[in-house]
Amino acid sequence: MPARVLMFFRDQCKSSMRAFPEKKENIESLKNEVTEIHKNLRESTNKVPGYAYVVKELKQETTFLKQNFQALEKKVKEKPNHDVVEFEPTIHELKERENSSMNILVFGVQEISESNRVKRSTRETGNIHKVLEKVKSYVIMDDLKVFRLGKYNPEKLRPIRVILLNEEEALNTLRHKNDIPEDGVYIKSDQTQSQIKYLKELLKELEDRKSAGEEDIKVNYIHGKIVKESKADVKQTDLTFILLTEIWLNNQTTDVLIALEGYRSFRRDGKNREEDGIMEYVKENIHSIAIHSHQEEKYKTLDPAEALCIDVTFKKFRLLLGCIYRPNNTSPQRNSVLVRTIEEAFTTTRKMCGDFNYEEIS
Repeated sequence: MPARVLMFFRDQCKSSMRAFPEKKENIESLKNEVTEIHKNLRESTNKVPGYAYVVKELKQETTFLKQNFQALEKKVKEKPNHDVVEFEPTIHELKERENSSMNILVFGVQEISESNRVKRSTRETGNIHKVLEKVKSYVIMDDLKVFRLGKYNPEKLRPIRVILLNEEEALNTLRHKNDIPEDGVYIKSDQTQSQIKYLKELLKELEDRKSAGEEDIKVNYIHGKIVKESKADVKQTDLTFILLTEIWLNNQTTDVLIALEGYRSFRRDGKNREEDGIMEYVKENIHSIAIHSHQEEKYKTLDPAEALCIDVTFKKFRLLLGCIYRPNNTSPQRNSVLVRTIEEAFTTTRKMCGDFNYEEIS
């Protein structure tokens, strides 16, 4: 064998011997990895019975839910169609009440003997203008829509529905409805047929209960139920301000139902409980504005359900009138926030009262 070939084999052997430790290290690393894989495999194998139990539970639950769904689906199919759309009358009633909140009804206005419809409508509108001019409601006359209700009857005057610009105009007009001096002409709120029917039912219940000997009751048409009349009635005529807490109102109770003649009303209904909430009445001849619509940001931090502040302006001074309601379950943190906020907000001449549910104060 030539010497050159022998030298080649020698060099290859030396190179292989130098690489042997690295190869050995790689083999050891592979052995460790295989050992770890075997260990993980054994652990996973031990968990299989648990997984099988979970899968079994899920299958049973799925079967149970499927059976319930099928039973419910069967009941729905068996129900008559009218039960499925039972909410339609409610939705319609809510829409009707929303629309009627901008309306008033005027009774006792003489009918126009005019065959031309346009001329008759123009004259009817003119008569309504004359009626509303006697009411201090500041209605925008240009936007009135006037309609006679019902069929013509020569022996009976039909009421006139007047559609105003917004709910506020309707509320203001109803507050001053007694300003009309003309005999036989009067104004009422525009109620839906459902409201009228329900009020009649309440009045009948009232008469039945009075006939049964129950006393000191009347219909307060606020929550749509008969409420016990308080013996300590507020004498409105002698009071400049009336402050109320726990007013038991919600967004379904419109301002017109709780309006007091001669007063402006301000309210904040409770967010979490119906019995929360605050209301203030201020004589209408006094300039007053609710703080939540004021430009001074520091007033706006007062919690709506706990404080209602009215900015009252007299000729010589300005008064911040605050009504506070502190629920029994108020947390110490909320107490601190309420106190700090009141201190920051009430920087002008102020009067504050309310229901603090605290023995040392109220």
